[in-house]
Amino acid sequence: EADGQLTVSWEGPSASVFNDQTHVTEKVHWYVLERATSLNGPFEAVSAPTAAMAATVEDCCDGQAFYRVQLFEPGE
Repeated sequence: EADGQLTVSWEGPSASVFNDQTHVTEKVHWYVLERATSLNGPFEAVSAPTAAMAATVEDCCDGQAFYRVQLFEPGE
């Protein structure tokens, strides 16, 4: 934690797929960091969907909080 920021990192799938027709490589797995004030939730997203294995919460540390990482499904 630095200046009210918290960076959470994780491990998980990070596959890419290459489209041979368009010659574009895209990440397959995207994640969202979520926060709640109770383990029972409700959890709310505190990061944009990311293919990175880390997210920084800018306004993290005002009271007790629980964090989880969810696999983001496109179209949600």
